[in-house]
Amino acid sequence: MKNLGKSIVLSILFGLLLLLGACSSSIDEEGKTTVSLWAWGDEAEVNVFQNLLRDYNATNDANIYVNFVKKPSSSYYSVLETALTGRQAPDLFYVGDSMVKRYAKNGYLENLEEYITYSEKIDLDDIWSTLMQRYQFDVDTYQSSPEASIWGLPKDIGPTVIYYNEDALLAKDITIISAYDDDYDGKVVFENQEFDARGYDPLNKVFNNKIAMTFEESDILSTLLSSGRTIASSHQTRWGFYSSWWFYAGWSIGGDVIHFKKTEDPLYKGGYWEFTLDDERSNFRVLEAVTINGHNYKQNTFVDYYDLSYMEEHPMETANLIASGNIVELPSMRETFDYWISNFESERSPRPSDISNQMSLFTNQDVALFVEGRYATVEFRKSANFAWDVAPLPQHENGVAGGHSGSMCISMAKKSVVKEEAFKIIEYLSGAEGQDALAATGFNVPNQISIASNPDKNFLASTSRPYNNEVFLDAASVQRGGDWTLLADDVWIELWAPTLNGNVLNGLATVDNLFANYKGVTNDKLKTYTLK
Repeated sequence: MKNLGKSIVLSILFGLLLLLGACSSSIDEEGKTTVSLWAWGDEAEVNVFQNLLRDYNATNDANIYVNFVKKPSSSYYSVLETALTGRQAPDLFYVGDSMVKRYAKNGYLENLEEYITYSEKIDLDDIWSTLMQRYQFDVDTYQSSPEASIWGLPKDIGPTVIYYNEDALLAKDITIISAYDDDYDGKVVFENQEFDARGYDPLNKVFNNKIAMTFEESDILSTLLSSGRTIASSHQTRWGFYSSWWFYAGWSIGGDVIHFKKTEDPLYKGGYWEFTLDDERSNFRVLEAVTINGHNYKQNTFVDYYDLSYMEEHPMETANLIASGNIVELPSMRETFDYWISNFESERSPRPSDISNQMSLFTNQDVALFVEGRYATVEFRKSANFAWDVAPLPQHENGVAGGHSGSMCISMAKKSVVKEEAFKIIEYLSGAEGQDALAATGFNVPNQISIASNPDKNFLASTSRPYNNEVFLDAASVQRGGDWTLLADDVWIELWAPTLNGNVLNGLATVDNLFANYKGVTNDKLKTYTLK
């Protein structure tokens, strides 16, 4: 008993020493609480962060010192995950929208919901809802909702747009205008001249960088700009158009790569995901509020994937809804996926085998219309030696604006022993001061709508290309995370995407081959994500 008592006392003392050691490791020589922040990024972005935090360390009245640690991008997540599972986890760290679900599922992240509730600096209503959806979700089903836990606050949003070679368009005698159809009368006025409110008017050769082209308009313009040979000195482009993502097309018509099927099957947590990229049923957009199969649909929403079967089984009811103007029929997901692939088959777009460096397709003037995220602005400002700007992504004539935005959040380690202090840093970097400073790099759009849309702040007030920055705001309001944000990892994507991005786009395999070989195994994998 005596020895046992001594052992207990020693164990308690050892535990206290560990606790004191953890706490003391967070106090520097000046008595300030140290908060560690791990990050990665390009030189311009890192410099802004370092300057921001240098100022914060010198001026904050919270007695906090931020230890900013830049990690190599190539090994960032492997090093971070090792740290998070060990004893040397940073208090704060960057997490991309492709990884946040995995980290939350594994228990690495602190739920920030309570901190935000009491914050006077973070207003979720002022952050793009399309952005918060990827950081606010249920870890069991991965479905987002405003009531779900919050696993990080965004430090940026990078909407996807068309970067266009202005000189290449002018070389084809195309008139470029910049005007919204604010009164929706089908006309716009630019420099006292009236034009049709179209993204591209092929008859009059007028390109409007404020209005999205239809798929048909995009194809006509892309064909015109596809010469088969690059001559940079005269701004002649070999290809007219390039997008490595199908999202802008598929989401425009209401299709998607997976859908969540609810079930009472006790094997699953409320349901499971199904692979739907090859769905051949027509999609429908609601023009006037309507009830279909007992479900109420609001204006400008899409008929749910699982109600499409009902519409197919009730053709007379569907025809009446179309005739009455309640809904409009759109192509199937499979038709739209095939359409996107047709860009590569028609030689309007380079095939993967033609590409050595994706960004250089634009900067070398190989491609005239180049679909990319806001982050490309930094490179294009440095390397594009011609006039260029941005325009909205194409969309189906009866569809909506689609496309994805990239993003990264700042998350807090579940193991952090300085959580209150760490959240103050999140407030600072994700708040107004940090977001305005980061916008000056050109890398991102501010996460707060009020900062991004303020004409006197760094984003809209920029004097560097691109000049048409309002297009990024339009995109940020509707674009969501790519397919890699839907589940905890991208293993289900890596089953089929390499073949798509390789043999299929290179013309060595058909889309039918793709689905025949990979649909079954992809569905099998998808069901594992919500198994109990």
